[in-house]
Amino acid sequence: MIDFTSTLVGMVGCFFGVLLIIPVSRFFKIKKESKLFLYLMSIFGVLGFGLGSTLSQVWLFPPFSLHRLIKEGIVPIKDHPRLEKMMEELPEEEAKLIGAKLVTAGLKRLDSQHLLQRLAFYQSWAESSDLDVCSGMFSGMDHATFLNLVTSLPRDQLKVWWDISVMAMKLELDEAPARQITAEDTQDAIKLLFRVIGEEKGQRLRKNFEAGKDKQELSKAEKCWSARIIYNAIPDIEEPQRTILALLFMQPANQ
Repeated sequence: MIDFTSTLVGMVGCFFGVLLIIPVSRFFKIKKESKLFLYLMSIFGVLGFGLGSTLSQVWLFPPFSLHRLIKEGIVPIKDHPRLEKMMEELPEEEAKLIGAKLVTAGLKRLDSQHLLQRLAFYQSWAESSDLDVCSGMFSGMDHATFLNLVTSLPRDQLKVWWDISVMAMKLELDEAPARQITAEDTQDAIKLLFRVIGEEKGQRLRKNFEAGKDKQELSKAEKCWSARIIYNAIPDIEEPQRTILALLFMQPANQ
């Protein structure tokens, strides 16, 4: 669904911007049929549109803050006994990260459908033309950077992300049954991933993994290539390896 809210508010701003030219033109005695009047009208219209669009983002849709949403009672799990206890015991700085920690822990309790739905976001970010974004899908990014990435999503997509996140948090707080994944399971899933990718691409990807482990410098372009190979391959892999890989690669190293 396309969100036209900012555009509509911008159009309202444009309308009032154009109206503002009338008293301005009278004050400076500018004739309506003059080119200067038309020029100023276009400028005021553009400025009004830009100001309206910007203010709609700031006032109608303020910056996303999980901690703020929890404190203001917007999150459905705000009254959960375990959450209240955790929020009380943790220092405020750590409490701000409680949502991310709960989501990360709760992913292993999500059903496969919602896991793959969440994985699609990572796949989209891996395809980004922004090298900082796509490379971060391979090498990881800090929590603040990742949160900024999430909040830049269109509002309809942000809602999907948010709903899945709340679901994961609730499952974690409820201590719902979690997938039991062993080290052997993970190794088997990775082996299958490399088989699906193919020998040539697999050798290149393995080299990039080894470079990361050895703290060797790897170009952002190469990291982006690696991320795209991984996230595009996972949906085509059979279960249960697909779910195991989704869980493994939906948690960037520094997130």
